[in-house]
Amino acid sequence: MSTFSDAFAEETEFEVLPEGSYTTRLLEVKSEANPFDGIMQTTLAYEVKDGTYQSRRIWDTVKHEDAVAWKAARIFRSFGIQGQPEDWNQWGSAINECVGKLYDVEVIHRSNNAGDKTYVNVKRVSPTDEIPF
Repeated sequence: MSTFSDAFAEETEFEVLPEGSYTTRLLEVKSEANPFDGIMQTTLAYEVKDGTYQSRRIWDTVKHEDAVAWKAARIFRSFGIQGQPEDWNQWGSAINECVGKLYDVEVIHRSNNAGDKTYVNVKRVSPTDEIPF
């Protein structure tokens, strides 16, 4: 796509971010009710900092349910946060304090049941070795 009008003339689908590891910045942490079931969830938005996919976004969502508390704990520890939150609000507040920090995010693909759509899932997050100035 080279121009604004070209973008509307072409039938294109957004390219799925390839599996792999990306240096990212945590841009946003947003907690809100899921529009389908009303259960609170927190979405983390990362931005790729360099390479071919610079400025692309990666999202990871955690529902506030005991069944996925393991995922919340994994994120908490991988961000290097000390201690243990007492509830989802404390967890969200601690995660929100990490906005702006750099992380290596490894993504993998998964498909829907029909196999006709590919989704990007966060497999692992770790602080980068890079020290921002």
